Order: sequence, then structure tokens, then C-alpha cells
Amino acid sequence: MVFVLLLPVTLLIMTTNIYGCISVSESIWNEYSNSNMPGGMFLLDGISKDQCVDLCEGDMSCASVDYNSYNEGCWYHNTTRDCYDIKETADVTHIRREPCP
Repeated sequence: MVFVLLLPVTLLIMTTNIYGCISVSESIWNEYSNSNMPGGMFLLDGISKDQCVDLCEGDMSCASVDYNSYNEGCWYHNTTRDCYDIKETADVTHIRREPCP
């Protein structure tokens, strides 16, 4: 019963970000096309963008990922690294964890 009540809220929020919130204890994921943040740590290549985000989502120290669609590479950014300005980069999507409103 509770899941059915939360479903419309999730669909509404997902129109403004790629992964929506179900509760305030969760995060949303905002996507920045053709952008990356220098200083990431290489994780894997040959994976999908969703798999890259899933790897980050499972680690609370992960603040964001950069996904390269050309080589299907995933780069990890943790919360202990300094935040750099996002740089314009073709074929790369920066995906950042944001707290739910």
C-alpha cells in the first residue's frame, strides 16, 4: 500500500533528474552531458552508464561519476577529493549525487 502511494511522487521527480527520490534519506542523480570533473579514479570500462551509477550508489563515499560513452569507461569521485569545476568534454557525462529536497 505504501509503495503505491509513493509511485506518483517518484515519477514526478524523475522528470527533472535521472534517478528520483522515494524518501529524504535517498539521493537524486543529476546528469551533465558532455562534461567531466577532473581528478576521478578509474573504475571499469566496458559497462553501461546505469551500471556506472549503480557502482557509485552502492558506496556512500562516492559523490559522482564520469561515464565515457566512447569507451564505456567509468570514473569515480569520492567525497574526500577537492571539487573541481566541471569541464566540457565530448562523449562524457558527469553524474552527481545530490541530496533529496
